[in-house]
Amino acid sequence: MKSKLGYEATHQQILQINSLTEKQFPGTDISRYNDSYFQKAIQQRMENIHCATPDEYLKTIAQNPSETGKLTDSLTNSYSEFFRNPLTFSILDWFVLPSLLLKNIVSKNKEIRIWSAACVIAQTAYGLSGDKELAIKPGCNDYIAKPLDIAVLKGMLHKYFK
Repeated sequence: MKSKLGYEATHQQILQINSLTEKQFPGTDISRYNDSYFQKAIQQRMENIHCATPDEYLKTIAQNPSETGKLTDSLTNSYSEFFRNPLTFSILDWFVLPSLLLKNIVSKNKEIRIWSAACVIAQTAYGLSGDKELAIKPGCNDYIAKPLDIAVLKGMLHKYFK
């Protein structure tokens, strides 16, 4: 998948970004993400900060750890392995869903209610150091401080409501 700018990070560039991330944020494991998912996150960040090429983005994150943090945040906030895990999906497919359907047939109920987690973004009037962590820890998906940057808000909305 290519970005709007037409560039795609090479496998070597992805490895370099992984390496920079591990140096800047020890203990952060981003190796679990597949290349196509990681590629999409890189392209989104490149577009958000107007980097023309993956090499330019590499230079940006090498000089700006906060951008590396934004990249890792974009990965960890929206990635779910729930349906990507074959065992979990098999259990749903073979046991949970048939049980729900059978229960509905017996009760003549025509609906199945399924809950899905909501997206929560915190916004503060006056952001202080550490506020983001305080919002994320209890369950917010993301955080934005005032003064509101419209491009950042659009990026968040795009990330959660594609």
